[in-house]
Amino acid sequence: MPLHIRLESGSRQGSKKSFADDVESIVIGRDPDRCQVVLDADARMAGREHCTIVRIRGRYLIDMAPDRAVYLEDGTLLEPGTPLPERCRLTIGPDGPQISIRVEIARGLATTKDQGIDEDVLERRASRPASAVELERAEATADEGRKWGLM
Repeated sequence: MPLHIRLESGSRQGSKKSFADDVESIVIGRDPDRCQVVLDADARMAGREHCTIVRIRGRYLIDMAPDRAVYLEDGTLLEPGTPLPERCRLTIGPDGPQISIRVEIARGLATTKDQGIDEDVLERRASRPASAVELERAEATADEGRKWGLM
């Protein structure tokens, strides 16, 4: 499930970057030496390393420090460990730069058989934030990730 990110504002508006399945974390911020998605240096409402998108068990989650804000396009403030929708627009910081995210679903594979899980249980399980262990693992691999510049 590759992840595609497009900058929707700033001097690089329209720039796109795709990340393959083997990329476990993508740092977003203003620091070009530490981030794979680099925002404008003067976009000070976004931190140097504002947030990280991590891939855990085939799902993409957002992680950030407690003092950092990331919003969905409807204005919802995201909590660390929140699963990202397959398509969404995020605002990085209050009134900050915007990015679009799209997860590419694998084609050609048969649909997974119904697992028989009650809808209420499934909804609760799907909205569960990542565990501390999962986030620590993602944080540890963030520094090992390859740097990708936007084209």
